[in-house]
Amino acid sequence: MPRKAIILSVVALACAATPADAALVTRGMLIHACTSREQTHLNDCAGYIAGIADMNDSVARGVCIPEGTKFALLRRRVTRWLQAHTTSNGPAAPAVLAALRGLYPCNR
Repeated sequence: MPRKAIILSVVALACAATPADAALVTRGMLIHACTSREQTHLNDCAGYIAGIADMNDSVARGVCIPEGTKFALLRRRVTRWLQAHTTSNGPAAPAVLAALRGLYPCNR
């Protein structure tokens, strides 16, 4: 068997053995990325938060981020909120949504 085929087989086996929830981003993972000094991690953090903010219809979920809000500000504010309110290392998505609701509530 050629070396490349062996490597691909090992990678496929490793992926198949990975638990289904291994891909979930935890609060701890997100806080780590959001407080990193590496721009790539900061970009990952901002993208994750923006994705949660954009999912479905944010207004229906009680989140109204002012137009023109910069990603860096959004990242910093959500990160501070997560650090102050995180009591467990569960999934990051519900915590980010709670942070966004708390930081940017809709005034109806």
